[in-house]
Amino acid sequence: MLKDKTTANYVVPNNDTLGDYITNNGLNTAYITANYGQDGITPNNNDGTDEPDVRDTDSDNTETDDTTEAGLTLSGVDANFDGMDDAILPPPSPTAIWQSGIVNTSTGTTFTSSANLLAYYPSYDGVEMDWRSSLSPDYGDAPAPYKSASHLSSTGLAQTYLGAVLPDFDTGDWGDGTDTNGDATDDDTVDDPTGGVDDEDGVTLPVLIGSATTYSVDVVATNTVATDSYLYAWIDWDNSNTFDKDELVDGGEITIPTGTVQQSQSLAWSTLPAIAQGTPYYVRVRITTESLADTATGSDEDPRSFGEVADGEVEDYRILTSQIDFGDAPDSTTGTANNDYQTTLANGGASHLLADTDGNNQVDITLGTAWDSDTGTLENTTATADDNDGTDDEDGVTLPSQAAPGDSIDIVVTVTKEASSTLNGLQLYAWMDWNADGVWDPATEAVVNQPIAAQGTLTFPTTVPTTATLGNVALRVRVCSTDTSCNSPLGQATDGEVEDYQFMVMNFPVNDVCDRFYVTQAASNPNYSFTAVTPVQPLSFSFTTLNGSVVINGLNSLAINRDTGVMYSTYINGAGNLAIVTTDRTGANFAPIGEARSDGNYTISNIANSISRTVTPGGALRLSGGFLNFPPPLSFPNMGTVSRDGTKYYVTHSSWRHYLIIDLPTMTFEAKPTPTALINNSTGALRTSADWAISEIDGNIYSVDLTGRNFEAGFTATLLEPTQPKLYILDPVSNTVTSENINF
Repeated sequence: MLKDKTTANYVVPNNDTLGDYITNNGLNTAYITANYGQDGITPNNNDGTDEPDVRDTDSDNTETDDTTEAGLTLSGVDANFDGMDDAILPPPSPTAIWQSGIVNTSTGTTFTSSANLLAYYPSYDGVEMDWRSSLSPDYGDAPAPYKSASHLSSTGLAQTYLGAVLPDFDTGDWGDGTDTNGDATDDDTVDDPTGGVDDEDGVTLPVLIGSATTYSVDVVATNTVATDSYLYAWIDWDNSNTFDKDELVDGGEITIPTGTVQQSQSLAWSTLPAIAQGTPYYVRVRITTESLADTATGSDEDPRSFGEVADGEVEDYRILTSQIDFGDAPDSTTGTANNDYQTTLANGGASHLLADTDGNNQVDITLGTAWDSDTGTLENTTATADDNDGTDDEDGVTLPSQAAPGDSIDIVVTVTKEASSTLNGLQLYAWMDWNADGVWDPATEAVVNQPIAAQGTLTFPTTVPTTATLGNVALRVRVCSTDTSCNSPLGQATDGEVEDYQFMVMNFPVNDVCDRFYVTQAASNPNYSFTAVTPVQPLSFSFTTLNGSVVINGLNSLAINRDTGVMYSTYINGAGNLAIVTTDRTGANFAPIGEARSDGNYTISNIANSISRTVTPGGALRLSGGFLNFPPPLSFPNMGTVSRDGTKYYVTHSSWRHYLIIDLPTMTFEAKPTPTALINNSTGALRTSADWAISEIDGNIYSVDLTGRNFEAGFTATLLEPTQPKLYILDPVSNTVTSENINF
């Protein structure tokens, strides 16, 4: 049955005979020109050949016949002679009033108006019942000269598409696939065309950073048709205004199996060219049941990116590179741990996009006055990585370097808003990780909470909790407009800035008296005692255990800052890496200050065997063994001394071929090969006992071989007759060793 009118003002057909329909090419006489007061209708002939569409079994002369293309199966039976195959419209029951589509049920309702029909039968646009509408394709909306991509539309229950919203039917001024506003958002506009929806919801595009070398997006795909669908995606990385074969997503054609419903697909481009700041890049994503022919090579335009297909959906997007500011608190592993925060892009750290709303090359909102972008990879133990990269923009906050639990401190923050900015309002927040667990708790660790903030220099008095964990903790400060959100220590804001700072919670008394030395002893690692050793004339020592219950893995290499009395020791942290902890002469409390990170490429190896560790810039030195002790553990340091100015911490182990020079202000280390004069290959150890000390007079490091037998008995505790004792003197600047005989 053919109907030519909209639901409103419906014209009732005549009771024509079969001969009438044959004569009029399938039209009821109520609608032919001779009997219809307006213009009548002419049967459409889509392919321009043979029969009109109503009598043509292959009306588009493509692929298969119309019935197969529509996904229908005919029975060849029309028992009630209603002109519809019974598989499509079964005969109604004797009491039926209206037949409901292809389902053998009756509405039981008499329709007396257009509203009745539209309320009962499916209508995509609320104007016309779906099976009486002309459905135009879904088009992409990338701007010219990108070629048009289109997908024939369907209102069937089984479809394949992107996102959660079914594709709309594009008949507006961009219905040819040409974007008119240049940003690939025409198809996002609701009610353009009339009844259209924003169906561009299938792709999530992360921020593209100018320094990016890889990029990935998430695509939500559905396929409820009876066959597999195929997903394609391109990004025009070379800005050639074409989507090329070498710009296709990694993996090429991606199969979306039948039965897939709202499933997220991660698409990646693993190798990018240099990204141009501020340059638009266009994205095209298509899904269809057609497996499109792959005929392009290299950088040729990919023909799969344009043209019409039988079903599915296409979505186009524009992405712009962005400058982003991140924090720089320590973030050495995924997740959080002691002195290990969420800072980097990969770990979901806080970030702020550059905002210059008036285009005067002045950032709208900053902490202090400076602002620079970074890659989302900057972090280090002292939260100074962003300070040392490019512009030092960490100029918005001042606070003491350390305080004791219970002390009062002032956190001073300078907020700047550019006068001609069009952004609204200001927000200011800060958090201090008092319990040092690597998580800024918004409920208990907020030290600044101003959803309505002022410009200028602002002072926030803060009391260090008496329960604060001793050691280094991190402060995070964020400022933004009220047009975005920065009231969480994580997440992205569209303007403003984030700055991170290190703060030491310490209650160690200053004591520069040097009248004894200190050792750690372990019955079994990690259970240590902290002991003071006092010389007693003429040749004996008094041992006093100050703390017999220290539980720290690998606690060793004790060394003291002679001005402050602060002691340093290496240990193995929870990640299995070399880290540093501090204490004082009482040994009552121990305060971790973080991992030492490499400042270059080094390999630290054993003297006796092949056990070694290779580190790269910014990397930590792993001491623990791997899974099933592969690789085997590397012995943790057992020798330590601190330079007279308190900035350098020299550590090694009796079995290492290298020693480390740890710069305490930056918590970075350099590895130097131990001079061969200090190494005894036959014993697989250094020639001296497991201790050394630096001279405040000449800056050299002194160690002794009291037996003259090197460290031959060091690992076996064997009593050997001494020969000639020696004093070894290491110059850490020239990395040379001299020795002298010791005569008792």
